[in-house]
Amino acid sequence: MAQGSKDGTMKIPTLTIVKSVAWNSVGNMVGIVCTLISLMIMSRLLTPADFGLFGIAMVVLLMAEGFCYGEAQDSLIQHENTNSKHINTLHAASTIISVTVFAGLFVAAPFLASVFSQPDLVPIIRAIACILLVGPLSATSAALLIRELEFKKITAVDIAGTIIPAIIGVTLAYYLRSAWALVWLELSRRLIRCLMFTLMAKYRPRYEFDVASFKELFSFAGYSTLLGFAVAIQRATPGAIIGWAMGTAPLGLFNMALRFFEQARQALITPFAAVAFPVFSKAQATREELHRVIKDSSTISMYLVLPAFLGALVLAPLLVPLLFGDQWIGAIQTTQMALLLGPLTMIEDINNNLLKGIGRPVLVARITIVSTIFTAIGVFLVSGFTIEAVMGILIAQKVLAVTLATFMAKQFAGYSFADQFLPLKLPALSALSMAGIVWAAKIALPASLPVILQVGILVSIGIAAYLALVRIFAPDVPKAAIQLLKGARSAS
Repeated sequence: MAQGSKDGTMKIPTLTIVKSVAWNSVGNMVGIVCTLISLMIMSRLLTPADFGLFGIAMVVLLMAEGFCYGEAQDSLIQHENTNSKHINTLHAASTIISVTVFAGLFVAAPFLASVFSQPDLVPIIRAIACILLVGPLSATSAALLIRELEFKKITAVDIAGTIIPAIIGVTLAYYLRSAWALVWLELSRRLIRCLMFTLMAKYRPRYEFDVASFKELFSFAGYSTLLGFAVAIQRATPGAIIGWAMGTAPLGLFNMALRFFEQARQALITPFAAVAFPVFSKAQATREELHRVIKDSSTISMYLVLPAFLGALVLAPLLVPLLFGDQWIGAIQTTQMALLLGPLTMIEDINNNLLKGIGRPVLVARITIVSTIFTAIGVFLVSGFTIEAVMGILIAQKVLAVTLATFMAKQFAGYSFADQFLPLKLPALSALSMAGIVWAAKIALPASLPVILQVGILVSIGIAAYLALVRIFAPDVPKAAIQLLKGARSAS
């Protein structure tokens, strides 16, 4: 747990960060393995068009969720003196909005389907909109667990909320051979997570509305909702424009590339991002302590994120057809481009969580709105070209967002450019060198070798090379990692 310093400020031990990230990583890794296995099977049973049809429905859901509750529940994490009135008031407000938007989507489904010229979307949109009815309860319960750094419990939710829906999805894909298998997978995933989050948090909702509590949370929650809506539009815009301008099959290929990136993100970035916000919030009272926590988080994350994403980028031409089948070869180049988003996303998430942790969600909202406008205009302009061109716009948007977040972190949190980017120097050098070695080995390997054997050899070479390079460029890092692992073992 956090410790008090001599001056009464909150101290967050690096070990606390590591243990929280470790628990989050366990859940994510189990979830990723299950998701990947189910995706490998379903990608052979379903077509890119099926994935594209489901993708359009998820575009609609993303925007609706962003408007209904988005990241508003983050105010329960950031507020220093959260009580039951705050919790119930925010939950009640979110529920009222969600029920209203659900009714609107149910009525508007035929119109939305006509926009994309996909009549089969009507029942799918109506079914997927049911998620809005359980979303506020799930988001509130999850926020309460995150506030207390209860990532061990969240891990249990992640595991159960992935394995059971994966089984349901694969089974229905075999029998239905349609996008409905993906719909039921998502519905079951959301319902299971909602039930488990509620039980783990021991939250029993009371639909009360306290005006004073609402006013206390309004500034942060309002800007967080705006941020959530902007993020949802930003994520939904490429899929919406591709589905409208190019059709469901190109959207399916594009979404598969993003899914590949999202799996890597869930494994390596999400654990740090999930821990960063509550940890930064607890350390916000003292700049020195806050900067130390950020530096520790950045350094640890980059030594894991950079080699993983760069290695996957080099191996993507082998991995995509091996994992998902030859019908997805058209997604290889887009997947490689998507993997470039990884390191940029890590930097962006750290700075955004820093700004939110010090009570400045409005800054993150402004950055997101600017980058969303950039995304919408850019994707619309290149929508007549290729899905690779669309992914190029997403990379440019991420560079823009990172640049703006970097300046905001310096101005409002006093976190200098040197402090932000120095942790990247040695991890980047080690990871780029490793990627070069793996790329050279890939060229040297006989093409006659089975693909799975090639991947196994290259992954082994990459791991060995990276460990050796880290030992050369940053000899203190392995020693520090061993000490942290020993400390975590003795403390558990």
